[in-house]
Parts: sequence; C-alpha cells; structure tokens
Amino acid sequence: MADDNPDALMTLALVLRDEGYVVHTCANPNIALEAIRRERPDVCMLDVKMPGRSGYDLAREILAAGLVPGAGSDCYLRALQKARGTTHGQSRGVSSLRS
Repeated sequence: MADDNPDALMTLALVLRDEGYVVHTCANPNIALEAIRRERPDVCMLDVKMPGRSGYDLAREILAAGLVPGAGSDCYLRALQKARGTTHGQSRGVSSLRS
C-alpha cells in the first residue's frame, strides 16, 4: 500500500491487518516500487496523488514489469477525493493504463 498521507496509510493498514491480511506500507512511491519488486504482492493499493510520481504512473510501471500476478483488465485503480463535503469515486480499468 502506498500513500503519502500517514493517517490514511496507518488507518487502512490497521483495518486490513485486523482482517488477517499481511500489509506492507510505503509513504513514498519510489520506495513502494522497490518494495513491490522485492515482495511481489497479490494486490497493490496506491494513492493517486503522491509527490514525485502519481499512483497512475506507478500502476503503469507495475503493470509493464509484470510485478503483480493476475493484474489485468478486471482490476481497477480507484481514486476517492473529498470535494465540497462529499466523496466522489473514480474508477479506471487497469487496461486503460497500459501503454
């Protein structure tokens, strides 16, 4: 899981760990890519807006390198953003991120 917001990162990691998942966290997208190469996770959760590299760019690199098994057109990158007091969701199929 990569997110530059430490509160969001810790909260979501805690919830997933409580459900029995093994969770690796990174606050920096460059370190996250190194960790993904090393750990080869089944799932990656990426923040869309991170300094230096967006979650979309990171997802493209992960897909191009084949680092997450089974990542294909049925996977989605989701972005939630607060705007004027409401939460809006945006989904993009991973296949749309492929070059």
